[in-house]
Amino acid sequence: MPSHNGELWRAKFERNKERDVQAESALSGLGLRVLTVWECETKDRGRLAEKLTAHVL
Repeated sequence: MPSHNGELWRAKFERNKERDVQAESALSGLGLRVLTVWECETKDRGRLAEKLTAHVL
């Protein structure tokens, strides 16, 4: 959490989380399986490939 303008960032992160929950719910409602991949998970390509493969299969 950034220390400068903390309340603004806190509110922004909360809105983002709410939006993500709504988007995932809408996609699931269409019969789609949702997988969230965090940026930090993209550094290890082998592990990312395993995660993607497990999700698809």
